Amino acid sequence: RSGTRSDGMAELIWVLHRDRSELAAAAAAAVRQRLESAFAVRRRALIALPGGRTPIDAFEHLARAKQDWTGITII
Repeated sequence: RSGTRSDGMAELIWVLHRDRSELAAAAAAAVRQRLESAFAVRRRALIALPGGRTPIDAFEHLARAKQDWTGITII
């Protein structure tokens, strides 16, 4: 999670998770929230997803979510 300080610099906040499953669920929830926010403003959204094995658990959470992917472009 991050924010912006009053001087315009990015503020980083570290969040620790108990295990890989909790991390994947939190990552998927963060992605869904950002997609929903972008879609609410623009009626479309774009997301670039990485390859490899690391994000697979988060992708599985996204796949099970009740997310309308209409208007969301995945690259």
